[in-house]
Amino acid sequence: MFTHVFLGSNDIEKSRKFYDATMATLGFSAADDATVDAWHAAGLEAGGTDEGGPGPREAAPNNARGAYLRDPDGNKVCAFNMGH
Repeated sequence: MFTHVFLGSNDIEKSRKFYDATMATLGFSAADDATVDAWHAAGLEAGGTDEGGPGPREAAPNNARGAYLRDPDGNKVCAFNMGH
């Protein structure tokens, strides 16, 4: 578990829009598959780019459902529901 992460940005307002949207959707937890889907959609709408749409990840424990995005600065972020 991480307690915090630092990411740089070349455009604070674009990053703020992206992270406000994605973190608000998560509420800092991907409690179910629908939350992972909503997180991915919110990130795309807020200026992120798809790096792997929502779906089961065969290599993840319990075939967890995850999704990947790139933030506006190109940092790769993901959300997973591990409760399968």
